[in-house]
Amino acid sequence: MARTCARLLDLPIVIARMNVAYGPTGGLAIFHLDSVVTDRPISVRWDPAPYSPIFQDDINDRWSRCSPPPRSPPQSSNWGGDEVVTVQEWSHYFGELTGRTPRFVLDSRRALIGGWPSMSPGGWPSPGRAAPAGARE
Repeated sequence: MARTCARLLDLPIVIARMNVAYGPTGGLAIFHLDSVVTDRPISVRWDPAPYSPIFQDDINDRWSRCSPPPRSPPQSSNWGGDEVVTVQEWSHYFGELTGRTPRFVLDSRRALIGGWPSMSPGGWPSPGRAAPAGARE
């Protein structure tokens, strides 16, 4: 949507594509820690479900020093950490720390909104795109 509007209106913008942030106020991993502690299932879109977590201070620092200037057509900038870790890995680690066993539900429709399933009202695959490896059709 942002890219299309920027192109149509010749607006200079930067599109920041966020991976997974964490910090003093929480983040996706902390949400999953809460699920492990309260014995709620963790919905995942894929198995494994990889992410590249980035700390909030790193986002703030990089943005202030390294953000590209807005331009038209827009430029995309990916924001993620250096290490890849899966939801399953960090949840099992939380389980080791708390003495609990994480439970997972593989269901792309119940996972966070905005992922692959929302790209096409009819489901998989979106026109011109294949479903990611391990995704449920």
